[in-house]
Amino acid sequence: MILCKDSPESVDTTIRELEENLKEGMITASNRTSLAHAKVVGIACDVCEPSDVQKLANFAVNEFGSIDIWVSVLAFSAVLCNLHFTLS
Repeated sequence: MILCKDSPESVDTTIRELEENLKEGMITASNRTSLAHAKVVGIACDVCEPSDVQKLANFAVNEFGSIDIWVSVLAFSAVLCNLHFTLS
């Protein structure tokens, strides 16, 4: 998993938290082999800046070789927010 946040400090903090969660998951998981190759990395990125998004994509390819799924939580949140107002 690759994450991006607005500052290097928040990236580092979130990676540490996710790595701890991953360790806990490996302890409690019945099928530990499915988590054995899990990896969490991140980079600071302003998703409003196309050049930063390109850097994020390049970082992802360098880390994992390709991008299989790209999820933008901000975009997803905006869709849900618009849906909520549309339905209200």
